[in-house]
Amino acid sequence: MNIPRFSRYVLAALSLFLAVACQTPPPPPPGLTPEQISKLKSSGFSETDEGWALNLDARLLFDTSSAALNQREQDSLKKIANTLISIGIADIIIEGHTDSTGSEQYNRELSRKRAEMVADYLASDGMSREHMQIEAKGSSSPIASNTTREGRTENRRTVIIIPMK
Repeated sequence: MNIPRFSRYVLAALSLFLAVACQTPPPPPPGLTPEQISKLKSSGFSETDEGWALNLDARLLFDTSSAALNQREQDSLKKIANTLISIGIADIIIEGHTDSTGSEQYNRELSRKRAEMVADYLASDGMSREHMQIEAKGSSSPIASNTTREGRTENRRTVIIIPMK
């Protein structure tokens, strides 16, 4: 088979292009750059259906019937605020959660107070309060059993989510 020289070059270039295209990594999720994703991951965020959320090892926990932030949580929030500001992320959702002790109304209000406390602290570190959405989940979304002390401790939390755009 006699293929003209020009056609051979075109076929070679096309083959090279297809080989490189097959090895190209998928693009980042809409609205986030690879640098932002890298910083989020290194700060304890992982991708979820709702967006990027603090993973289980980095979430913010509270004492029973309390919305106060201890020093560990304050230090974590300072790092989170600095990271989000440095990579240009302003829009966040803050979910407050409780264990199942207390009435539904009490738990909903306590979870709102916890989310508000986190929002206020992030704002004091330079984030815009106007870009924060508060969601009071009460005891409706446990991540552990409320029948044990350890489980209840895990459920008294606040989660920060970077929503997908």
